[in-house]
Amino acid sequence: MNRRQLLLALPSALLLSACGQTPEQLFTRRVHTFGSWVDLSLYGLEPGRAEVIAARLERELSFMNSAWHAWKPSLLEEVNAKLRTGQVFAAPDAILPLIRQCKSLYEASEGLFNPALGLLFRLWGFHGDKSWESRPLPEAAKIRELLTDPPGMDDVEIDGNRLRGHNARLSLDFGGFAKGYGLDRLAEILRQEGVTHALVSATSNLVALGTHGSRPWRIAIRHPRREGGVLAWLELADGECCSTSGDYERYFERDGRRYHHILDPRTGYPATGAQAVTLLHRDGAVADAASTALMVAGPRDFARIARRLGVSEALMVDADGRLLVSEGMRPRLHFPDGRPDVLSVAI
Repeated sequence: MNRRQLLLALPSALLLSACGQTPEQLFTRRVHTFGSWVDLSLYGLEPGRAEVIAARLERELSFMNSAWHAWKPSLLEEVNAKLRTGQVFAAPDAILPLIRQCKSLYEASEGLFNPALGLLFRLWGFHGDKSWESRPLPEAAKIRELLTDPPGMDDVEIDGNRLRGHNARLSLDFGGFAKGYGLDRLAEILRQEGVTHALVSATSNLVALGTHGSRPWRIAIRHPRREGGVLAWLELADGECCSTSGDYERYFERDGRRYHHILDPRTGYPATGAQAVTLLHRDGAVADAASTALMVAGPRDFARIARRLGVSEALMVDADGRLLVSEGMRPRLHFPDGRPDVLSVAI
């Protein structure tokens, strides 16, 4: 298999370079959950031990998917129904920590990350497992109506372990956050199991533990406009999380315009300022939410929102294809096409 075939064979937005490995060195397992693939790579373990650990991770993934699903019967669906009543109720243990962190990230992002807008995602047809390419555009009047009093995470009141909603349109959707949060949990389990070298990839979110043998884990950042193309290569340090958000995964086109699933809470329409954002952080949940928020922020507010979210290593491909890279991220990148024009951004 040549290099291009390898890239095309791996569907994730961030691609693992896995050349030159033997079965004894690397144990891999692919699990379908969260509507996509999660790839587990465990290095340096005896195969039987790796199988046991992978099975535990699969069980955890299955639980998270069933608890946090936004449009199928789940604990989250039950919470949403209760929030819309305005009554006080006890929060499930599997949901409350996510809500707490979402509230913090909502505030830090100035509302650009807003998981309370589940009804807006439903309106656009992004709540579903079927193809959305043939779906009609939502009516502009319905978008305006929803945004006349838009729900936000500040409409969710927390008192100990009890919740209360203050907006009848509240509908939590952890889609821009759950994969990163879940990776944090999987990394915690791996450490409990004594695993020191692993890479877990949930489509566009990854977490790295240790190294791949004598070298760091190496990933490729997908080019947002070249099918199978690589924008840059990046090596991950122990405990680092990487998240990418882009307009090229869940989208459809109408009259030459691209409509993707990263919606701007201020307009109700897909964000228009960027094609893709990739960033690094030690917390997977923060990384996931921040990449979504920075897609919405666009180049004008890129640096300011990144600082508010505690992100110092990030890159953005803006709507015109220009590459903006933070000063902390620049030395981490290896470009396959030499040294492209890059606008350095102080964060």
